[in-house]
Amino acid sequence: MTAGTWRRLHARRHAPVGPGRRRARAGDIGAAAVEFALVVPILLFLVFGIVDFGLAMFSQTMVANAAREGARTASLEGTQANAEFAVTQAMSGIIGAKPVVVADPTTASSGFQVKCTKSDGTWCTGWSAAGGGTTAAPAGATVTVTIKYQYKWITPIQIIKGIGSSLTMTRQSTMVVE
Repeated sequence: MTAGTWRRLHARRHAPVGPGRRRARAGDIGAAAVEFALVVPILLFLVFGIVDFGLAMFSQTMVANAAREGARTASLEGTQANAEFAVTQAMSGIIGAKPVVVADPTTASSGFQVKCTKSDGTWCTGWSAAGGGTTAAPAGATVTVTIKYQYKWITPIQIIKGIGSSLTMTRQSTMVVE
């Protein structure tokens, strides 16, 4: 290596930093670590909050679809047991959902009810609040599926005032038996 080549390489390595920039000092590296430690928890809370709200909206859509699917099955196939099975299958896509038949979903913490009423407002023959009816619903009757589901937050979102530890979703679908 010639002396000129050595000087050029050495000059590049030890050249001053360009205008408006300076070399990092030991204290700057520590300050960057502190800033990183302060910002990362906020960013993680924001990202996981977005994921959590996305899962809540997905669950809400699945509950609405399950209610519609149960009412559709009951209006076409006509039995309470078939409709309950359709709701259970549709709810299986929700993480942590354990759908159970309840007599009154408005008072239960979660569950669903498949109800068939005739035009005079009475229950269809063979259908009950306890569920499991195997008698076909009469043509012209109204089938109503009501689902109540408690979505439990994954992130600690409840530290924000006004947001509870879970979100209650209630959906209802009504169809006429053909």
